[in-house]
Amino acid sequence: MRSKLPRGPMRYLLTAIWLAALLFVSACRKTTVEAVSSTVSLRLDAQYGDEPFYKNKELNYDGQSTLAIQKLSFLLSDLSLIKEDGKSVVHLSDLEFFDICGLKKSINDQNKYWQKTYYAVPAGNYRGLRFHLGINPEYNALMPKDFAPGHLLARDSLYDEDRQSYIFEQIKGTITKNTAHEFDVKVLTDQNFLEVSVLKSIEITDTTYALQLHLDIAKLFEKGGTRLDLASNPAPATESPAIDTLLTGFSKAFSIE
Repeated sequence: MRSKLPRGPMRYLLTAIWLAALLFVSACRKTTVEAVSSTVSLRLDAQYGDEPFYKNKELNYDGQSTLAIQKLSFLLSDLSLIKEDGKSVVHLSDLEFFDICGLKKSINDQNKYWQKTYYAVPAGNYRGLRFHLGINPEYNALMPKDFAPGHLLARDSLYDEDRQSYIFEQIKGTITKNTAHEFDVKVLTDQNFLEVSVLKSIEITDTTYALQLHLDIAKLFEKGGTRLDLASNPAPATESPAIDTLLTGFSKAFSIE
């Protein structure tokens, strides 16, 4: 003989418990299927060693010379978060241009920072940031006229006509030791397209996340503990020990805080 369901209040109670359990299981399944995303705010700050930085500030270069930077800018591409496997990435941006002296024009601007927000970033654990200094050879073979007005690469100021290349990095200023020497260093052309990884564990669990990227400008001029002789290399060739020093410095100048 089949057992009959209880009648009266007991039956309604059992039904309510069964429905609650069903809803709980359904909610758990839904949580595991849907990926959680976050809005990531990336902030870039720049200092010179431990000092606040701004355009034309007199800086101690090597204990014997003083440095004043009038222009510091760089073009980054393929900005991405590195996944835990160390190979695959979550793409954030195709191109970003950073004009540090344009942002920090005077002592009143020394605490300003660059900031941009990226949406629908998958939550999870990451190993750091990856980006390239400059643009890949396919894009670098083009010219500003090849891009629509308003596109970042349509700017003539980012292109060097003589060397037929976009300017990946430019540092312009004065180095003074007894006498002042002007310099205008440009990193450009395909062979100087550089991949940079900035490693630090990043755990994105909330719907919003603030990511702080720091640039130490002093390290841009260093390789193996030695500073680039700017007075002797005011405008180094595309392939030269001076450019190699700048590339090494650029790869080590960033950190995540």
